[in-house]
Amino acid sequence: MKFAIVDPWAKNVALVDAAGMKEAEEAAGLEAGHVDFGSVARGVGIVVFEFGLFDPPDKQRYFSINGGLYAGKAVLYAYGDDGETIDIEVWP
Repeated sequence: MKFAIVDPWAKNVALVDAAGMKEAEEAAGLEAGHVDFGSVARGVGIVVFEFGLFDPPDKQRYFSINGGLYAGKAVLYAYGDDGETIDIEVWP
């Protein structure tokens, strides 16, 4: 399955193939059980470190998608009308 990994330290977004969400989170360096999920656009979700916005600004990197502020590395994924995770083809 295709996911996008956002790395604000490297200032890039990379498309990766992963078996599932857990593997994609690991590829991004996110720790299981310490993540938060959201939606950045219709059909595009995001996974981030749950308390990233509470880190001191000098120890964190930020990025914005569609007016939302996010901290640290993230996984972008696509989902269909019934909520199932599908390959991400484009991202906002």
